[in-house]
Amino acid sequence: MRTGIDMNITSSDEEHNVATNGDNKINGDHAFPSKTVFWTGQGQLYSAPSGKVLANIDGFDVCKAVRVSDDIVRQFSRKIFWFRDPNTNEIMTEFNGKPVRPIKYDFQVFDYKRGMAKPLPMPLSPSSAVPQSKSLDWDDEYDPGLVPINPSIVKSMGSRTVPCMPITTRYAGKGTLLYQMPLFIDIQTSKVSYQAWEFYDYTTDVTDCANEDKPPSISWSRQGDTPPFCHNGDGVMHFLGHRVNNFEDLPRHLRELVENEDYEMFKNPPVDMEEVLELEAEFAAKMKARKTHTVLSSK
Repeated sequence: MRTGIDMNITSSDEEHNVATNGDNKINGDHAFPSKTVFWTGQGQLYSAPSGKVLANIDGFDVCKAVRVSDDIVRQFSRKIFWFRDPNTNEIMTEFNGKPVRPIKYDFQVFDYKRGMAKPLPMPLSPSSAVPQSKSLDWDDEYDPGLVPINPSIVKSMGSRTVPCMPITTRYAGKGTLLYQMPLFIDIQTSKVSYQAWEFYDYTTDVTDCANEDKPPSISWSRQGDTPPFCHNGDGVMHFLGHRVNNFEDLPRHLRELVENEDYEMFKNPPVDMEEVLELEAEFAAKMKARKTHTVLSSK
């Protein structure tokens, strides 16, 4: 699950220098440190086409952002989600005799680049009628928040590369923005062919952004293989969640899991690219050792 980044946030040079004590760079990136936020919620894993619930899911994503350039924001994040028994809601450790583990990414890094708007056949907002031939630019008089945002993967666990489609936005009423982030995956890994689709739909009230009682929300859907539960593309996940500003705002049972089960790193996102590169090297070493063990065991 990827979190959304608001590309509309800007700051003056004076504000920028105050925020960074005059230092314009953080570990090689232009400073644009956002506060750490969490996205959390619950959902289900279904078997298609029967609709049978195979597992409940819950967990969270933790992230922050820095500005890389005038039109690019870099997101540092981690995420962890657990599969739970659909009847007891206890964390699952096996399914049909095969082990079940959390969905866990120790690091993910995405870049979000502001795109160029195309001519629109409809008004940008209820208060502005834009002709069919009108095209937006950065300095256009109309809302720049509605230009597409182009995401790209900088680093992710396992170095898996997938195509990223533009994030698009539209108004729903006068003060609600909808963000849609589609993802279609058709890749060949070292072991199998992997196909799936996902949609991340975000909703935020732009008239009252500071109100923690009206947080941005997400609806996430996915269909594809979900080992060990589903194969042949018949696993369907649906997840509803929202954003919170602090670890202490997460549900108590999730906080206890993190504090009691050696998941302390998930209290914060990666600090910088240096930490990400260290974690990437550790992950590569583990995968190499596992491969070597498998080869030796088969002899």
